[in-house]
Amino acid sequence: MATTSNKKTRADQYREILRGRGVCLEDCQILAFNFGRDAALFHFCLMADKRAFYYLFDGAGKRAYVITSKPEYAKTIQEIAEGCGGIRVEPDMR
Repeated sequence: MATTSNKKTRADQYREILRGRGVCLEDCQILAFNFGRDAALFHFCLMADKRAFYYLFDGAGKRAYVITSKPEYAKTIQEIAEGCGGIRVEPDMR
């Protein structure tokens, strides 16, 4: 017999968090990066760079997700990630 899961997807969780800030996930860009080691350095660099506006950072281990609103912010975020050894990958929103 098939079973169903009540577990929220990553997209559901992000949508809920952003809704609390008055932001619609579908209006945002979701970036994902893999790192050879922990993504913590990227998070610190991202926080320190005043050009990089983002709504949400989600990083655990070697993968980090960043949600932002505009293409120019996405470009800056990608440059920062690459400077920290990150490689852009397709976001897994499951």
